[in-house]
Amino acid sequence: MHVDVDEIEGIETATELPPIAVIMRLARVLDLTVDVHLAGGDEPTVTIVAPAA
Repeated sequence: MHVDVDEIEGIETATELPPIAVIMRLARVLDLTVDVHLAGGDEPTVTIVAPAA
């Protein structure tokens, strides 16, 4: 997926928000959907959701 170990550690520990391209690749591989919420002045949030069974 062209993601290095430091990026994976940041994702796993929630210390950094990866680039949206990485988030989308992860979601596609794991068959998940992604919601991105951006608001002025706030930190962006990303919610990754498993499809309904």
